[in-house]
Amino acid sequence: WNAELARAAEARVCYYMSVGSSREFLWRKAHAAVLALEKQIRRLPSGRIVNLPRLKEVTAQHELEAIVRGERPVVPEEMVAAANAPPGRDFDRHPYLRRMEYRGGGYAILVALHQRASRPGARPFMYKAELLREAQPFCDVSMASDGWGRAAACGWASHRSLVAHQL
Repeated sequence: WNAELARAAEARVCYYMSVGSSREFLWRKAHAAVLALEKQIRRLPSGRIVNLPRLKEVTAQHELEAIVRGERPVVPEEMVAAANAPPGRDFDRHPYLRRMEYRGGGYAILVALHQRASRPGARPFMYKAELLREAQPFCDVSMASDGWGRAAACGWASHRSLVAHQL
């Protein structure tokens, strides 16, 4: 079942990516969890499913259980086209970019990286200190933490969301 559930999760990632839905990211997590398993997922004669990873996303958990029980197809008909030809990333419809806060931390980081990439002869990477310094003019809050336990309130905290959304 491991390979089939990985294929099911991957098909759903491709489908939700093609329609620009944020559900893509819950299926990415489910796909990674299934691939990380060392034991084989199996269904006992009693109907109990063993070795299926416990996911925080209840929707994905129930869907994977239904696939193992045979109640749902591995790749539903509406997802076949997207699964066979994975779509490219359409940044105009990216769920994170559509609701990103203007002049927030994520916005400032992306603008600073874009400006660096458009500069001829510049290094293709930036150190954190450089990124914070160059992103600060585009952010309404401080990019760096003041060290007093308010690290979640600084602009740099948005880098976790950018990484999670593969930006």
